[in-house]
Order: sequence, then structure tokens, then C-alpha cells
Amino acid sequence: MLESLFSSSYVTFALALLVIGLATKVWSVLQQRKRDEATRRQRQLLEQRQRFEQLERQRKKIEDEKKKKKATGGPPLTIVFGTQTGTAEEFAVTLGNEAEAAGFTPNVVDMEDYELDQLSEENMLIIVCATYGEGEPPDNAKEFYEWLMDEEREHEDALNSVNYTVFGLGNRTYEHYNVMGRRMDRRLKQLGANQVYARGEGDDDSSLEEDFAIWKKDLWSALFPVFNMTAKAITVVERRHLRMVQHSKPPATLVEHWRLTTGPSQNPSALAFPSSASASASASSSSSASSSLGAADIGTELKGVSGVYDHRRPFLSKITAVRELHKGGDRSCLHIEMELPPKCSSLTYQPGDHVAIFPENDPLLVERVIARLNTDPQMIIELVPAEGSSSKTHIGPCSVFRALTSYCDLATPPRRAVLGSLARLASNPDEAERLRRLGDGTDKQGTADYHKWVTGPSRTLVEILEEMSSVVIAVDHFIELAPRLAPRYYSISSSLREHPNSVHATCVRVVYETETGRHHNGVCSTWFGKHEVGFRVPLYIRHSDFKMPSDPSVPILMIGPGTGLAPFRGFLQERRHQPKQKRGDAILFFGCRHPDQDFIYREELDEHLADGSLTQLVTAFSREHQHKVYVQHQMKLWADPIYKILQEGHVYICGDGRSMSKAVHRQLVEILIEKGGYTDESAEAYLSEMENKARFQLDVWQ
Repeated sequence: MLESLFSSSYVTFALALLVIGLATKVWSVLQQRKRDEATRRQRQLLEQRQRFEQLERQRKKIEDEKKKKKATGGPPLTIVFGTQTGTAEEFAVTLGNEAEAAGFTPNVVDMEDYELDQLSEENMLIIVCATYGEGEPPDNAKEFYEWLMDEEREHEDALNSVNYTVFGLGNRTYEHYNVMGRRMDRRLKQLGANQVYARGEGDDDSSLEEDFAIWKKDLWSALFPVFNMTAKAITVVERRHLRMVQHSKPPATLVEHWRLTTGPSQNPSALAFPSSASASASASSSSSASSSLGAADIGTELKGVSGVYDHRRPFLSKITAVRELHKGGDRSCLHIEMELPPKCSSLTYQPGDHVAIFPENDPLLVERVIARLNTDPQMIIELVPAEGSSSKTHIGPCSVFRALTSYCDLATPPRRAVLGSLARLASNPDEAERLRRLGDGTDKQGTADYHKWVTGPSRTLVEILEEMSSVVIAVDHFIELAPRLAPRYYSISSSLREHPNSVHATCVRVVYETETGRHHNGVCSTWFGKHEVGFRVPLYIRHSDFKMPSDPSVPILMIGPGTGLAPFRGFLQERRHQPKQKRGDAILFFGCRHPDQDFIYREELDEHLADGSLTQLVTAFSREHQHKVYVQHQMKLWADPIYKILQEGHVYICGDGRSMSKAVHRQLVEILIEKGGYTDESAEAYLSEMENKARFQLDVWQ
């Protein structure tokens, strides 16, 4: 009995010792892990601090060099740019290089970074600004434009010591061609500034680079006498604006792909690892740490979003629904729903606004570039401003694969200036001469060849490099020269009143065959088509003037064939939540190829007809019968109700701006002539008056 009891007590004691030993071991391991984690975090913070201190020292050195140069150099000259896609910035940098060669001390500044109070102190100001959409300033130019146009700033001599000139970028297929450049020019004159060189305008639809080359040809010779400078021939030495830093090992943080387009984050802890959706080459370069930004982070972000989300700081949304809208044929159109956080003012929208999406390049195209450059896709790099450069671009740290995937637009034909740079890197004299002529905006034959060989067949930069085999270019130089991958804009196809905490986009898949028989895919539509529910999408909301009447009783006419239906889907959802007794008539003209193939949102439109949020639906199908029928043809049959809305209501057009919108506009003129007795001239004037009163609005694209 005692022996049994002793044995049992011994076992219990032994087990207790074992448990205590194991607990001690576990506690020791956990404590060691905590110490290791603390050490790792300290090391990360130290690396971050050292890197940012290094960048700060470099920035200070550059600023000191600028100040020294300004004190000893030629007359100061400021070039500010407003850009939506990066082209105006490229032109501004070109002018900066030429200004330096001419003997000036240039400073190239993003309008968003410009100190507005300094404007009255400028000696010489050059404005390079694009016009976005229907006469709106680019995102980075909004504050500059609003400040300049402020009615309180009405002193006629406020800028009388400022010399200036303006170059505007626009597209003649849009009604408000180059309106930003024209308005800024006019406003500077009103405020007393002295225009020392005529305003220039470039047409992105046909001859933008040639227009720019012709405009700046005599710029410097015109400025020399203004500043008592001796005239001289200008020889521009091409200079690099970015310097590559290669990391021998992955740093503590790598940059998420949507930050590559926006410069360095103000908050080092906001930098994240590449998304798990990266191609294998990029994913492997970030090791297992790519999972550090997962669902938990998104959930936390959605619960309490603070700050402003815009083109510099997009919101990392999540796709919640994707469905194919076409039911037949050889084309594709996707309906995509993306999550928005509650109670975040910068991510609210109204029907008619746009959602901007930051896409990625096709991995196969990226691999093609990597093969041509003969570079390591997993190499971790960082591109920072070169010494003496006014550039504020900062890319990385990230893998080469990530930079090519998210920063460079690999599917867009390069500008002519890029080809001129490639000419200096070609060892074959024939290839060098051909590239030189293709890149010379003043060479008429070169211009014809450029449109025939580059823009006509949509030849990309990598395709050009594949044909020009003697060109040797480093990956960092390629990244600097390649067009910037800009966000893509979609008319929002939803209403927050019907879909709170969600934004919808309607995206047609862009696939086409070039004149040379090569196939090209749209960057964003191809990217969307490869992802499903749960994929993260960087986005922000861009507000538009394309808005419903504030009074719901005002009748509306909506004309939107194809994906031009998108904003009107939001309009109708909004109307559904308005009091029925207060709703005016709503007529929709919709067109597509065939009712059984690409009649998008058909069932929803039937529901809107049933509940009265849509009064009348008129359709036009261009491939249903032998004779093609478009929306403008159907408008002839509905001239009476259209004329009534022209007199009392609002008219909206959305879709193709190259032909459809012009044909619809012409049909509205014909209806005014037929039903109202207008002349052609007075009908056009009436539509212009409607537009000035926001009763006639367009949301069109090329």
C-alpha cells in the first residue's frame, strides 16, 4: 500500500517537474523570440532611419548646390507643370535642360509642390499644363488653378514684375481644347504679368511633340534680350535625373506597387511589401514577407480610415464582385465592385464621378523587357534624384520586376524624345541615325516615319529595342525613359445610396490588332480580367462636373451606347431613392451591337422601367439587321420629347468622343432646327448656352 502510494507520488512529482521544465523552456523560447523580434524591429527602424537620413543629406546637398548655382549662375527661371499622364512633366524637364544650356538657372516644379505665395516674386515663369476631360485641371494642378483664378485676387498689378509664357497640352477631339493653358494665360495677363513669348498649344490627337518642338524652337532666342543675355547657340547635353542605388540584400521594407507612382511616403511605416499578386519573379524577391500585408491590415484600414486618399495616396481596396456582362460574341465587358471604407470623406462620390485605378503590366510583357535588357528581375533597386537634378521622383526600394510591372507603361508607344535618347546608345550607325530622325520633332520626314512606324502600329518601347539590337541600355535608364504608368479612369456605375461602402466600374476588354498584325491588350482591362474576388486594387475618387440636376423634378435625357451607360446606371440607382412624386421624366438612349450579346445591364434597366426611375428606354442595335442603326438614328424618331427636354431639362452624353458624341451633337442641332425653327448657328449657340449653365454635359473619351 505504502509502496503504491510512494510510486504514485513519485510519478506525480516527476510529471510536475516535467511540466515545470517544459513551461520554463517555452517561456524561455517565447522570451527569446520577443528579444529577437525587438532586435529585428530595432534593426528595421535603424535601417529606415539611416536610409532616410541619407536621402535627407542628399536632398540638402542638392538644395545647397541649387542655392550656390542660383547665386553664381544665370537669371532664375521657374517651370511649373500640371500633368495627368506625365507628358507635361516630360516637357517641363526638357525645357529645364534647355534653360540650363542657355545660361539660365532653372527650377522645375510640380504645381502641387509649388509655393503659391512665391508667384509674385518670379523673374521668369513658364507654365506647362494639360487639360483633363471636359475642361478640368489635372489632379496635381487643382490647387494652383483655383488659387490663380480666385476672384479675390483681382489686383491688376499683382504680378507686374513677372515675365511668363505658357504651353498647353490638349486634344482637339474634345470640345474644351487646351482650355487650361488659355485660361491661365488670360488670368496672368489680368494680374499684370508680362507675356514675353507667345502661348503654345499641343494637340495630343495628332501632333503633340511636333507642336511642342515648333513652339520652343525660338523660345530662348526670344528670352535672351529680355534678360540682357548674349545670344548663343544652345547645345543640350542629355543628363540623367535619377540615380540607382542597388541593395545587396532586401531592406527592412519594400514599396507596394501603387507607391511607385507617387514618390516617397511621408510615413516610413506605411511602406509595404509587394502584393501577393505579383508574378513569381517579384514575389520571390520579397521572400515570405509579402504576406505581411494581408486581410487583417485591410480590415483594420476599413474600420477606421483617416487622412485623404488621392492620386498620391490611393486607397487599397478589395474586389468584392466580378461578373461578365456580355452573353455572346467575341468581346468581353466586366462589371467590377470594389469595397470602400465607411465614413471616409475623400472616398465618397456622386453618380457621374470617376474612379481612378492603378493597374499593372502583363507579367509576360515584363519578362520580355527583362530578357531584352538582360537584367536580374529579383535585384532590389532604389531610384533617387541624381545630384543637381530638380526631380522629386523616388522609386523603391523594390525588385526590378516590381518597378517594371508598376511604374513603367510598357504598352504605350514612346515619345519621340525617348527615341532621340536611344539613338545615343546605339552602336550601329544606321540604327543610331534612324532613331535620331525618328526622335527629331523638327524633321518632317522623321515625323512621317514616326507616325508610320511607331504610333500607327502602336509599337512599344520593348518592340523598338528588339528591332534596334545595337542599343545597350541599363535597367535604371530604361525605367527613367519609359512612359509612366498612369492611373486609368472609369465612370462610376453605381450610387452610394444603393450600394453604400462600394464603388462599381464597367470595364470593356481592350484587345486589338495593329496595322502590322501584332496583337495588343489594354493594360487595365487585361489586368482586371486576371483577378477575382479578394484581389486588392489601389484606387481613388476623382470628382467630376457630370452631375444630375439638384432638383429631381427636372427631366433628363441620357445618351450612352456601350459602356457609356456606366454613369447612367448610377443616375438611375440614385433616382430610385428619390420620392416618386417629385421625379421628372428620364429618357435613356442605349446602343450596342446585338440585343442577345452585348446589351449590358438589360435586366436592371427593365427593373428601372418597372419602378418608374426610368421613364423611357430607346435602343439601337448596329449588328441586329443588315442596316446599321445607331443612337443618333433613333433620336430622329424621338424628336418631340427630345426637343421638350432641350427646352426644360438636362442633356447628358457619355461614351466615344471621336465619332459618337459628335454625331449625337449634330442630331441635337438638327432637332433644334426642325422643331424650334433655329438656324444652324443659333442652335449651336443654344447648346453652348446650355453647357455654360450645366444643362448640357459630356463625359467622353477617345
